Amino acid sequence: MANWCCIDLTLQGAVEALYNFIEENKSTEDCLTFHAAVPDPNHWGTRDAVGPQLGYVSNCEVKYRFSTAWTPPLNWLTIVGVKYPTITFDMVFEEPGNQVFGHARFVEGAYSEELMEAFDYYLKYYPDFAAKLETIQKSPYQEFVKRYSDPELDGQFEETPFCYLEELIVKRIKDRDLPLFITRTWDTCDAEELYLQRTTGIGTKLDFSEEEA
Repeated sequence: MANWCCIDLTLQGAVEALYNFIEENKSTEDCLTFHAAVPDPNHWGTRDAVGPQLGYVSNCEVKYRFSTAWTPPLNWLTIVGVKYPTITFDMVFEEPGNQVFGHARFVEGAYSEELMEAFDYYLKYYPDFAAKLETIQKSPYQEFVKRYSDPELDGQFEETPFCYLEELIVKRIKDRDLPLFITRTWDTCDAEELYLQRTTGIGTKLDFSEEEA
């Protein structure tokens, strides 16, 4: 079974150019198919779009949302970018299972691509995630400990992208050398090592003195 890569594809350009793209790249069943512009699947970089949805942001901007298997269709993007030179293509993609996150852009004949760490990706593209981080970073020490030491809250951050908040909590523990108040049920290796150190004295020694980027 494939891991699904979630794609947000934004197109900007003149009304006529966008209309032509929409009409020329749909099928009788879906609003987007890679077959139309690139008949050979070997040139897509993935399988065809799954469950595509089309939304109109404005007269000069439309957005597609769809999924692909394992990887984003970057090869397809470079081909349609050349075929429709007056349209700007912005593709944001995420596949958490294999930690594939990033942004690709094709504008005026030039292709660029940025692969990102998961934490940075969610911070940039998920406003709720950024707001949650800001709340934690501004929390007074006692409030922070009280909020995240309750055993009944185990697993509250398991849903993507909020699972990455654990990284910040672990960092707070390191920075202040706090008593451990996270649980062993979380997945981060650092959290497991910290648990072993603080409760049994066993575990690889972690260097708390080194500043994190």
